[in-house]
Amino acid sequence: MHQQRSNLPKVIYKYVSYADGIKLFFSKQLKFSTPDSFNDPHDCNENIFKFTIDNYSTQLMLDEGLYSRDEDEINLSIEELTKKLLTEGKINLQNLKFREIFEGFKRSLGVTCFSRESNDFLMWSHYADKHKGFCIGFDTHYFNEKCDLKVYKIIYSNSFKKYDFFNETELACNKWLTTKSKKWKYENEYRLFTREKKPTLINEDGLLKFDENLIKHVSIGCKNPCNIDLFIKSLKQLGYKDIEFIKYKLKDDSFDIEAIKLN
Repeated sequence: MHQQRSNLPKVIYKYVSYADGIKLFFSKQLKFSTPDSFNDPHDCNENIFKFTIDNYSTQLMLDEGLYSRDEDEINLSIEELTKKLLTEGKINLQNLKFREIFEGFKRSLGVTCFSRESNDFLMWSHYADKHKGFCIGFDTHYFNEKCDLKVYKIIYSNSFKKYDFFNETELACNKWLTTKSKKWKYENEYRLFTREKKPTLINEDGLLKFDENLIKHVSIGCKNPCNIDLFIKSLKQLGYKDIEFIKYKLKDDSFDIEAIKLN
């Protein structure tokens, strides 16, 4: 998956609940989830894929474990097997066997999501437990250079075209993972992805171990229950440094929140 990085922001932000934020800070681990955990039913919708069956895709499926021959197919050539698959219509997501294999492919993916925005009222409400959590700013350069992970910008659209899963796999998967409805445009989302062959920094539970230099910004929600002085002192004792700390409060004269710099 290729994307120009010149326009990437230096810092991207993750809104989290109080409990998830504390766990992240103290464990120094960032969680990657599978696409089926997203709250948008169209997000990573496999309808974006089409499955063209030809000799190339048949061989690719066999090589990648996306299809295994039945007993009566063992001695068939690739050309004969392709013709049989086309005739029987086995390779589609309505076929239970192929669906099971495809779901395994989805489970091999890890995704974690961010925003370009550090102060969006709705993001605080939806992803930071109704303003009780944190907004954490992460260094994009760290992801690129220290973790060998690229940051991808989400593209918002009212519709999508279909891409061939077998014959344009990289492009198809890129569009699948980075295209969302315009209804979500306010999120200004960015993502990191991993595949089954994960970087060594990510463990089998989908957790990325990081050092203190990854986090550059911490905003504390207007309803966050933490003791601010103790919280900041604890982070400094854990080795975090060069962090901008912000506390949000309700504004007195409008339906908004305002930032108070703490350092």
